[in-house]
Amino acid sequence: MLVPLGAAIGFFIKLRHDKKMKEWELAQEEAKKPQFLSLTPARKAFKLGQLEYAGRSPDYEKAKALFEEALAEQKGLTLGHDTLETAAIYNALGMVADDMAKYDEAIDWFKNALVIYDENRPKESNADLVTINNNLALVYDRQARYADALWGYEKALTVFEKVLGKKHPSTAATYNNIAVVYKEQGRYGEALQWCQRALAIFEKVLGKKSPSTATTYNNIAMVYLALGRYEESLQLHEKALAVREKTLGTQHRDTADSYNNIGMVYLALGKREDALQWHQKALVIREKILPIEHSDTASSYNNIAMVYLAQGKCEKALQWHQKALAIREKVLPTEHPDTASSYNNIGMVYLALGKDKHEEALQWFKKALTIREKVLGAEHPDTASSYNNIGMVYDGEEALKWHEKALAIQERVLGTQHRETATTYNSIAAVYYAQGKRKDALQWYQKALAVFEKVLGTEHSDTATIYNNIAAVYLAQGKLDAAEDLLQKALPIFLNAFDENHPEVEDVKKGLALIAAARAGQ
Repeated sequence: MLVPLGAAIGFFIKLRHDKKMKEWELAQEEAKKPQFLSLTPARKAFKLGQLEYAGRSPDYEKAKALFEEALAEQKGLTLGHDTLETAAIYNALGMVADDMAKYDEAIDWFKNALVIYDENRPKESNADLVTINNNLALVYDRQARYADALWGYEKALTVFEKVLGKKHPSTAATYNNIAVVYKEQGRYGEALQWCQRALAIFEKVLGKKSPSTATTYNNIAMVYLALGRYEESLQLHEKALAVREKTLGTQHRDTADSYNNIGMVYLALGKREDALQWHQKALVIREKILPIEHSDTASSYNNIAMVYLAQGKCEKALQWHQKALAIREKVLPTEHPDTASSYNNIGMVYLALGKDKHEEALQWFKKALTIREKVLGAEHPDTASSYNNIGMVYDGEEALKWHEKALAIQERVLGTQHRETATTYNSIAAVYYAQGKRKDALQWYQKALAVFEKVLGTEHSDTATIYNNIAAVYLAQGKLDAAEDLLQKALPIFLNAFDENHPEVEDVKKGLALIAAARAGQ
C-alpha cells in the first residue's frame, strides 16, 4: 500500500520588502562616513546592530546585543522617556526576536513600539506605524494565529494602497503576505491570485533579480507543490534559487529555504536521494546561522525524516521526527500546525512499522487531528489527511467511514485529479480488498491509478504501488497473466527507487513467486 500522507514543511516566505537588505546597505554607507563617529552612542549601536542583522550572514545574537545597548543608551539619553527613536529600536528588537523564533518576545517588542507610534503620530496615514503592524502580523502568522495575521495585513494594505499606491513594493509585499495566510489555510486558488499580483509589481518595479521577486517565485512554487503541479514548482524554485544565490549568497537563510523547498519537490517526484541531498544542504546552513533550537531547523529534521520514511528506514525516520518535535514543542505555541505535523508524521512511522504498532500510530494521529481541526478547520487538506491516516489504522466499515470523510473534503477542496485524493482512493480500495470485495477494490484502484499516472507519471514508485495493488486483485481473481504484467512493470521501478530488501520490492517478488507456483500447479 501507499505510505499514508504526511506533512513536509516548506517555506512559504513572508516579506518585509527587502527591508533588511536596504537597512544593511544604508547602515553600511553611514558607517563609512566621518559623521558616524559623531553619532550618539545609541545611534552608533543601532547602526552597528543593523549591520550585524541584515547582512548576508546575519549574527542575530550580536545584533540583539547591539540593539539592547542602543535601547539602554537611548533611555538614558531621554531619561526613560519613550521617543520615536525608542520605537525604532523596539521594532528592530522585535524583528531579531522573530528571526530567532522567540515569537512571544517579538510580539511584546512590536506592541511596545506601536504604543509609542500611537501616541506620537497620526494613525491613519503613517507608514512606519503600519510597517510595525505588518511585522506584528508576520509573527501572528508564524504562530498560526491566522485571523489576527490576516486582519493585520488587510489593515496595512488599506494604508499602503492609499499612501504609497497600488504599485509600490511595500504594497506588493502585503499582497504576498496575504497570500501566505491563504496558502496556510488551504485556500490555494486565492493564495495564487495574491502572489501573482505581488509578482507583477516586483518584476516591474524591482526587476527579476530582486530578493523580493525571488521570494514570490518561491511562494508561487509552494502553491504549485500543494496543488500537485510538481514540474512547474521545481522550475520556479530553481528560478528563485538562482536569484538568491547571486544576491544573498549560499549561506543565507532564504537560500537555505530554497534548498529545503527543492528537496520537498524531489521527494514528491520520488527522487529520494536528490531530496535528501537538498535537505541536508539546507540543514547545514540553518544549524550554522540560526539559534540551536529554531523552528526552521526543526523543519529540516522533519523533512529529512520524511525522506528516510519514504526509503523504508523507519527507525532513522523516527529519530529525526523526535528531534523536530522536541524543538517545535519548545518554540511554537502548544497548538501549532507544525507540531501537529510532527505528531502526524510520527504516527506514520508507527503505522509503517506494522500492526503491532497501530495503537501507537492512532494515538499520534488523533493528537494531530485535534490541533488541525481546531487551528485549520474541518475543510483543510491537512485535516483531511489526518482523517485518511486514521482510517489506515482501522479495518472494515470504521476505516471506510474515515476515508470517506477525508475524500469528501479532498474532492471538494483539491479536486478529483489531485495526488492526495488519489491516495484516499487507494485507501478505500485497500479496505474493499481486505473485505474480499474484489470488484469494488479494482474500481477504486483504477481510479487512483488514473490520477497517479497523470500527475506522477508511469515511472514513479507511488504509481508502481498501484500496479502492485491491482496485480494483487488480479492474482486473487486468478488472472495470472494480467497480474504478472503489472508486477513486471512495478519491479524495475521499485528497484530503481529502493534497496533490494525494501518491503515494496519483496512484495512484488512474492507476487511473482505465487504466480509461478500457481502455474506449476495447473
